[in-house]
Amino acid sequence: MGYFRKRRGPAIQKEFFNEEGDNVFSEARVPWCRKAKRYFEEQGVAYDYTDYDLADSETQQRIDRDMREIEAGGFPVVKIGRDVVTGYKPDRYKELLA
Repeated sequence: MGYFRKRRGPAIQKEFFNEEGDNVFSEARVPWCRKAKRYFEEQGVAYDYTDYDLADSETQQRIDRDMREIEAGGFPVVKIGRDVVTGYKPDRYKELLA
């Protein structure tokens, strides 16, 4: 535990896809999102995440806009470096983290 940091609302100061580091957009109650976060935790990868369903409306609007830009249809949305992966795809995460 302790490998991730939760961010909400005003704490997000830069656009998600232009940030450095690894990031996850998720929904707190979606099993695939929990699995994605657990994957990074088990791999010891530090990352930030935002739970869409728990975020304020301004943050949700920003996430909506960013997800439309990449045509993501659901959660989780994972950014590793400059690459974006939609859905729970541990093989792809592993490839990008190598």
